[in-house]
Amino acid sequence: MILKKIIILCLAIICSVSCKYKNAGNSSDNTEVASEEQLSQSDIYIDREFYASDELNDVKVIASKETKIDSIKYSIYTDAAGGYIFSLEKFLKNDDVALYRIVDTIHLSSIAIDVVIQEKSNARVLQILENGVPLKAWNFSKKNTSEIAQKWIGTYKGKFLRMKSESADPRAWGTINLNITKDAATLRIDSYLENKEQSLLLTKQNKDQLILQDIKNPESVVTLRNSNNGVHLFTSNLLDEILSDPGEYELEKIQ
Repeated sequence: MILKKIIILCLAIICSVSCKYKNAGNSSDNTEVASEEQLSQSDIYIDREFYASDELNDVKVIASKETKIDSIKYSIYTDAAGGYIFSLEKFLKNDDVALYRIVDTIHLSSIAIDVVIQEKSNARVLQILENGVPLKAWNFSKKNTSEIAQKWIGTYKGKFLRMKSESADPRAWGTINLNITKDAATLRIDSYLENKEQSLLLTKQNKDQLILQDIKNPESVVTLRNSNNGVHLFTSNLLDEILSDPGEYELEKIQ
């Protein structure tokens, strides 16, 4: 009986020790997996700052190119799995070695891409296309370095006939209001049928003529010209669209 109890006690101790070693082994496995996951993280991620001389552990550079957008370049990397990463990068400073920050990234299925930059009135748009299909686009605002000359700054008012067959009726007339500051301008067109407003930026100017364009649609242009009789001659693509009839209108500068 005593011998039987001793045998049962020994078996219990052996089982307990065995379980402890098993749990310890499982804990070691988990730590190793976590470590492998950490090592597999890419060198390329948004907001990472890096120097041009930095060594990369997880990826290799396939291509790197400056763009005509100020301080912006892009790079294409390949990782250990054979995947491709497009990285948009902004130049920060250059003490001894150039410092960059990753603005954005996107994974590619191929390096056969086109990088296109479109010019807009107030921004440049960088877009990447794969087989002609847009993947992503980024907008970079332009700095407005040109000021509108002092002679053009002010408020201009005029009118147009909205219903040509009803010129005797005051309701048939619409109003044109053009407000110009040194940095931009606002055009407002009002009639009994519509109330439209445009935000405008400077395109060209000289002593006789000012040309502005719509911030959202560069094809929509406003022109203001000097006239011999002291009024200003005004044309607008927006007004032409409303009336379906291109024309030139007289505006008076009231301040």
